[in-house]
Amino acid sequence: MRPASFLSMCPRTPKFPCGERGKAVTWSSKRLAIACDDCNTWFHTDCLQMSSGCYNAVWWHCCSCGIPHFNSSLFDSSQSDSASSSTSSTSDSQHDLVSDTPVDAVTPLSTSSPSKPVPTSPTNSIRILSLNFSSLPAKKELFWSALDTCNPDIVLGCETWLKPSITDSEIFPPGWGNIYRKDRKDGYGGVLVGCKKSLDSNQVDMDTEAELVLAAIVSKSGPPLIVAAAYRPSLNGTKGSNYIDQLATTINQLCTKYPDSPTWIGGDINLPDIDWSTDTATSYSYNLNINTTFLNCCQDNGLEQVVNFPTRRENLLDILLTNRPSLMGRVDRVPSVSDHQGILASSLLKARYRRPVKRKIYGTFGH
Repeated sequence: MRPASFLSMCPRTPKFPCGERGKAVTWSSKRLAIACDDCNTWFHTDCLQMSSGCYNAVWWHCCSCGIPHFNSSLFDSSQSDSASSSTSSTSDSQHDLVSDTPVDAVTPLSTSSPSKPVPTSPTNSIRILSLNFSSLPAKKELFWSALDTCNPDIVLGCETWLKPSITDSEIFPPGWGNIYRKDRKDGYGGVLVGCKKSLDSNQVDMDTEAELVLAAIVSKSGPPLIVAAAYRPSLNGTKGSNYIDQLATTINQLCTKYPDSPTWIGGDINLPDIDWSTDTATSYSYNLNINTTFLNCCQDNGLEQVVNFPTRRENLLDILLTNRPSLMGRVDRVPSVSDHQGILASSLLKARYRRPVKRKIYGTFGH
């Protein structure tokens, strides 16, 4: 067994190592980072000597994922052609190459770089960032860096640890958008939903003691989009059962009130016992009734959980529920602002954006 002094000297493996030099990638406004949209590997922009134009692009692929993927038969056929009789004509060699190699395996032949994929229009998707803050006031700089890097349209936050005396302008960048909060009087727990100012949103009031805050985003056509941030304290026994009943009842009322609306509910529910791939409780950290009540609530309202990776150590505590799973895009982990992993998801739903109001500015101009 190694002595404690030796273990303290051993370097820790970073959660998000830079794909270029292996150093830890964290939220930092002083050192920017970017993730490959194919392999999800993070890189420091200074390690790549990346320009600001490339960094601000909607899609980016690292060198490993962006190089052309040639079929091995291309090289095999080339070698066989060079080793063949010199009496073979150039046209015959070209004919052999084309006939032996699938067309899509060698396309494009006239360029050294792969053709750029045609992306879906960014206006057709909404980006959702879900974070467990464990004290937002203490993580303000990291949070603002996350906003700048991920550029989400919607923020779902829990364990904000905010008090009513703390204003929205103290925790979000000036003019970022509309913030809907539910704070605890004791300054712990707490949830929030943030919607960019370009989204036409308003708060949905629900009479509940559960830590749940909701917002409706006016859709371009059809019913509004419903987004909610939820938090379930790690309660067990009678208190835990009573709380999960309140939370499930509120979700039932919400889905009944907006039966045709796309709905997203994200946050930390502290239920590590649930195996979301089978929708069953596989361990007993909490009473079976607590797990069963929440699972039944999701199934009764057609809500599917789309996060498939651990969010705190080996446990999946932070979830994202939706009644439109077929329209969800990528769901990725992002560097955290606390001991919980952040979640960045996208949906193909399109919301109605507010157009800037045209105003006339009157003034006196000198001659």
